Amino acid sequence: MKTIALLTFIAVYALLLLLPKYRAVSALSAAALFLLLRIVPLGDVAGTVDWNVLMMLAGTMGTVDLFIRSNMPNRLSDRLVAVLPSVKWLIIALALFAGLVSAFVDNVAAVLMLAYNGTRGSGHKQLFYWFYPAHVYLLYGVSCLVYRLIA
Repeated sequence: MKTIALLTFIAVYALLLLLPKYRAVSALSAAALFLLLRIVPLGDVAGTVDWNVLMMLAGTMGTVDLFIRSNMPNRLSDRLVAVLPSVKWLIIALALFAGLVSAFVDNVAAVLMLAYNGTRGSGHKQLFYWFYPAHVYLLYGVSCLVYRLIA
């Protein structure tokens, strides 16, 4: 069974890379295969899923969506175009800006998942379920204010 699970994982990983439009279909098909082959028993599904990682990824995707909707990346790049003296410096600045935004926005969840040491937290679980969305909305509001000041 471990060999089948490993081969399924490798196949899904390849499909995710080769067919990016069908990522959900690939992942759900693998999950269905795991259930059909009883690699994961149906009764153990809820306990097998790492809900913390899923919620962290959902929160990161929500942050990315708010950041893009705030139009802040476009506004900052327009500002760079207006300030820099030549195309050479503009390309360098835009590459650095894109790298910085990409590193911050896309890799936050990866860093947090890798830094997890498997120990239980201090017991303030409900606090963080309220704090995380509140601070995301606060940052979104700040980005809207900055956007209005720059515009």
